[in-house]
Amino acid sequence: MKTLEQMLTDIYHQIGEYLEAVNNLRIAYEEKNLPTPQQIMEHIADRNCEPLDAVLKKSRKRELVNARQMMAAVLKFGLKMSQENVGELLGGLDHATIKYSINQVSNNYNTYKQYREMMDQAIEHLFESVEVQQYIKARIIDPSLDRKQAMFRFVA
Repeated sequence: MKTLEQMLTDIYHQIGEYLEAVNNLRIAYEEKNLPTPQQIMEHIADRNCEPLDAVLKKSRKRELVNARQMMAAVLKFGLKMSQENVGELLGGLDHATIKYSINQVSNNYNTYKQYREMMDQAIEHLFESVEVQQYIKARIIDPSLDRKQAMFRFVA
């Protein structure tokens, strides 16, 4: 059984790792080597073999909806955009539709290996920083996590 001093040392070590990860993520976002929303949307549309203008229309075709949902998740978590701003970029969708889209991406990411690999490849292509990539993936795995919990998930 651990002593109180050992437990406190472990907690102190975990806090140090967490703070280092938070600082690395902050630095990555401050370096401004992030893609633009347009670059994200174009890359995901290309990866899904769909033209961007078709994806941004209000079509309910499954291929177009999947691409739109992927864009919503990457814009929301990768660029830390609000759901309202993401909706405006994706053709005037409301925040509830964006929230639903993000939940669909999370379900597909956690269920289908091929979908997860496709999302991981897109994230790794768009974002240079490993910390940012891990943060985005943690938020996609569980969108209900707040930013601090997502940071701690990939540190632990």
